[in-house]
Amino acid sequence: MLSTTRRIAIVGAGADVGRTIVYFLVSSPLLRPDDELVLIGRRGGKSAFIVRGLEEDLSEGLLGSGIRFRSSSDLSEAWGDVVILVASTPDPSHFNQIFHRERLAQDNAVIFRHLAQELTPLGPQIGAIVIVTNPNELGVWLFSQIFPDKPVVGIGALVDTYRFLLEVARELKVPPDQVTGWVGGEHGPLPVFFRSTLRLQDQPLADDQVNRLLCPSMEVFACLRKEALDRVSAVLAKQGLGAAYEVLNRYPADVRSTVKSYLTHTSGAKTGAVASRAVLSTIESLWSDEPRILSLQTRSFYGTVGLPVLISRHGVRPVPDILTESERDLLKQVGRRVSEKINDLVTKVYRSTL
Repeated sequence: MLSTTRRIAIVGAGADVGRTIVYFLVSSPLLRPDDELVLIGRRGGKSAFIVRGLEEDLSEGLLGSGIRFRSSSDLSEAWGDVVILVASTPDPSHFNQIFHRERLAQDNAVIFRHLAQELTPLGPQIGAIVIVTNPNELGVWLFSQIFPDKPVVGIGALVDTYRFLLEVARELKVPPDQVTGWVGGEHGPLPVFFRSTLRLQDQPLADDQVNRLLCPSMEVFACLRKEALDRVSAVLAKQGLGAAYEVLNRYPADVRSTVKSYLTHTSGAKTGAVASRAVLSTIESLWSDEPRILSLQTRSFYGTVGLPVLISRHGVRPVPDILTESERDLLKQVGRRVSEKINDLVTKVYRSTL
């Protein structure tokens, strides 16, 4: 910790997901009297106005809590025990047409570059960086290079984990808290479902259950994922969101868990709640004396991908040994492909502007 009081700065606090993270944080026990929550919007943009109003609203609504709120459009305020990066190019709602957030990669890469330039001088005042912005892997790769001695993690794999466990619970008709397991790999297009970690009431699932929940290979998964996206897109345009969800429910749990978020984005609701839960779990773990296992994007032997890590106030350490050899091999394959994507973005966006 940097001080006895805690300071969390949220870059992008004025957007939909940013505001949801704010509300989750102030409703949690993470912030105590005299702690400070800094809400940062984009200078000259709509979010700069929003965070100023949000500061007033929170100050009124949490009167007597002792939490201090500060709004700013100055990135020199982006320091603290934890800095949360949520800033992103706006993700439009089309309502009857799926918007693929991967299309924002180049624009968000420019945002990452700008943030990196502004945050680099603040290094001594930053405890840890939690990245929400996509591409999650690019953000972790970039800020890990700038701050090699600080915890830098992305929440993509944890979000994918929560989504998958919900679909598993629905398939098995059990309460979600009875199901555990981890998802890693690339957030979005190339997840790795660690089937060996799946548990129901702390017991391994039977093979027939696992085979019903998961595609037999990454190739089959990729094929069904594309088919599902195409089918729900067609149904969405003609019959609406409810019908699209119904079509998606016919696919295996792993496919459903990765495609459903596109429908949620399309609805205009965004996916702030699951991101907020992942952010809170990550911060709780970063401030914990006892190490906890989470699945997060981090740099490791496997590249910049999501995998199980031990995380506490002492740091973040990948623990791939809890996975099977075949799962680690899949992680290597995905890591190589993610590295290619990162290199491509770096070439297109960063080197072209040097």
